[in-house]
Amino acid sequence: MDELQWIERLGNELKKAAKDHDWQRLQKINTRITELLISSQSESLSVKKIQTLKCLRSSHQQAFDYCQQQSQLLEKKISLYRNNQNGLSAYANMAVIAHEDIAEHGV
Repeated sequence: MDELQWIERLGNELKKAAKDHDWQRLQKINTRITELLISSQSESLSVKKIQTLKCLRSSHQQAFDYCQQQSQLLEKKISLYRNNQNGLSAYANMAVIAHEDIAEHGV
């Protein structure tokens, strides 16, 4: 596999990891992309490699945007859970008070 194919493969792996919600794999791929970009800084790039890196950048941006969306969705779910938990606690407290009131005064 030549370098351009490897870069294209990184982009495909990135998309798949995001789609699969495989956050650990995404971190590993991101590290590999960072290493690739650092090593590419000191070399002159061919037109084809520049195009391939632009495609990788686009895939990376899409994965980043998707991760942000998932993060916001998770924040909303956590907030909803907390709100529901507070409501359930209030109902539980009311039930305890009602039970104590019945026990104290009878039905």
